[in-house]
Amino acid sequence: MSSTDTLTSSQTSTNAQVLDATTHANIHDKLARALGIKTAQVNAFVKLYDEGATVPFIARYRKEKTQNLDDAQLRALEKSLNYERDMATRRLKITELLSTQGNLTDELQTRIDNATSKLELEDIYLPYRPRRRSPAAKARAAGLDAAAQAVLTQEITPTEALADYQVQSSITDDSGNEIDVDFSDIDKQLAGVQAIIVDEWTQALGLLDNLRNGFAKTASIVSSVASEEKA
Repeated sequence: MSSTDTLTSSQTSTNAQVLDATTHANIHDKLARALGIKTAQVNAFVKLYDEGATVPFIARYRKEKTQNLDDAQLRALEKSLNYERDMATRRLKITELLSTQGNLTDELQTRIDNATSKLELEDIYLPYRPRRRSPAAKARAAGLDAAAQAVLTQEITPTEALADYQVQSSITDDSGNEIDVDFSDIDKQLAGVQAIIVDEWTQALGLLDNLRNGFAKTASIVSSVASEEKA
């Protein structure tokens, strides 16, 4: 028996410990449908896997338990199981964080429950994620938000939007702490307005969805030889 065929407790997913029985059952049913196998086979694999058995060990020595699932099926099952458990755990965590913040609504809960990827979950949480002092936050503290909103809502250029901007002698954050930033010239002010606009776009879930869908439908990947010598 090789080292890869032995039992190891490191294979046990810690995420499984925070999920309730209903969530586990739903995951197992979903995996069975997706992989075209029986739920009983999924249950048998999960029991062995959570006890520390590796995929090679299960494939070679526990075929009778999984009703003859082969190595390829077991590896696909392992990958999907870990992904779905990660998703369920992150879904619970985001729900908990939003609830603690007082930001959880029925609409957000529905979006969280219906999310089909980790990326989608993170997009939902992004507007509510505690932030460090980003360039956009500094620009807002410096009073550049009005100019950014003018660019977004009116047919004017950033330079025109900054026409009435007054440079502040001192800039503080929401806690009253002074921020060491410099928006004394037009180039820095324009960069600040740009940072605010980009920050708002990254939080617009509908825009992100449209961009992803657009790229998925129309984007293409092109490769070429960089140098004839290297070829």
